[in-house]
Amino acid sequence: MSDNDNLILRILAELRDELRETNARIDRSSAQTSARIDQTNARIDQVSAAVRRAVEDTAARFNEGEIRAATRHTDLVASSRDLHTMLEDRFDLRDSVERIETDVELLKRKVG
Repeated sequence: MSDNDNLILRILAELRDELRETNARIDRSSAQTSARIDQTNARIDQVSAAVRRAVEDTAARFNEGEIRAATRHTDLVASSRDLHTMLEDRFDLRDSVERIETDVELLKRKVG
């Protein structure tokens, strides 16, 4: 083999070695990138779970508030009906009392 052939073989061997080192660096970089992606995905999953819990808690509190409001509304309607009935009874009694007072006044005039 000639010196020129030896030089070409040495250059090719160096290129091969450099390519192997480059491939190794690419593999390490790829592994690091995959690890970072996995960490990011784990954080996204945590945030997603926290947001889901917050939405569920908010929905539960909202439903509880709706139930309390509906209960209070029902109580208010019942109280309004009771008040209405009481006022009707009172007006009915007032009419009766006025008739009785009128009758008493007439009787006093007749007797007196």
